[in-house]
Amino acid sequence: MDIFSSVLTENLQKIKTLLPAEDILVHEFTSADGVNCALVFADGVVDKPVLGDLAARPLTRLSLGKLTGKKRAEAVKGVLLFPELKEATE
Repeated sequence: MDIFSSVLTENLQKIKTLLPAEDILVHEFTSADGVNCALVFADGVVDKPVLGDLAARPLTRLSLGKLTGKKRAEAVKGVLLFPELKEATE
């Protein structure tokens, strides 16, 4: 598989191509400073309100614009309330 790019729309298109099922949903939003973000999840497997509380809301309050690479990943991991969070690059 190709490595993800730095362009969110390209990555979402790759994901939609790999996972074309109708129950794979994408929720797009922006961080506190306007960085585009997205959650990709399986409908019916994920509790949407819980996902919002544990991921989307904390990320919308986070300022990511000046952070890059590992510092950005660490900031994201710091606000997400998931015990087994892993970063994927491919």
